[in-house]
Amino acid sequence: MLFTLLYLPCLSTVAIIRSESKSDKFTWLSIAWSLGLAWMASFIFYQGARFLGW
Repeated sequence: MLFTLLYLPCLSTVAIIRSESKSDKFTWLSIAWSLGLAWMASFIFYQGARFLGW
């Protein structure tokens, strides 16, 4: 559930990022950042919950 809250919201957002920045590199960077941040937050939360015995 945490991953879903943090990852890339929708394709139209990516399209707007692309049109506003006019940069493929920045668009891919923002996609990678969103997915990486969502994965890392989910991983840390899951491992922390397992460590605490939840």
